[in-house]
Amino acid sequence: MKKNLVINFKLLSNNNITIEEFLFLYKLYININYDDKTINKKKLIDKLLITTVKDYNILLKRGKELIQSQLIDNNEEELPPSFDEIDNFVDVYRKKWKELGPGLMGDPKACKNNLTTWMNKNPQYTFDDILMAVDLYLRSVGNPKYIQRADYFIRKVEKGVEHSRLSIFIEEIGNYRDENWTNQLS
Repeated sequence: MKKNLVINFKLLSNNNITIEEFLFLYKLYININYDDKTINKKKLIDKLLITTVKDYNILLKRGKELIQSQLIDNNEEELPPSFDEIDNFVDVYRKKWKELGPGLMGDPKACKNNLTTWMNKNPQYTFDDILMAVDLYLRSVGNPKYIQRADYFIRKVEKGVEHSRLSIFIEEIGNYRDENWTNQLS
């Protein structure tokens, strides 16, 4: 499985490593041996990240661990959505509540924050799954005056306890799909 490289600048700062030195280590990690005259190899040797034999640079265990700590699996389902995607989705999401009553769309900033938090905890779900859960929830409430605000539907913390109707209804989507699998046959 291919991996993406994530560069944590705080980690580099804490280890007193420049971005150029980190990328030098990364090139060694992926078996590209090159000689960059701007890199302070003595510093990397002193930190036990590399060693040199003749003109050949060798990444040491500590250097490999540093690089590996910055790699994540390249699985699109596990990558968090971008800020632009979330902004666009929040608009679509909130419109589901628009015609139901005043104030039910919730605060856009709270929707975005709650959604970002929820999606980071539940990366297996897509935007489509969330919209299906919303539709199921809205159909299940008989009287609009009992509908929960859009931002609280995602996530609400009361007395230190987190509640999420989204989590409940998104599980129902899975159950609904399992029960109605024959509807998907062509």
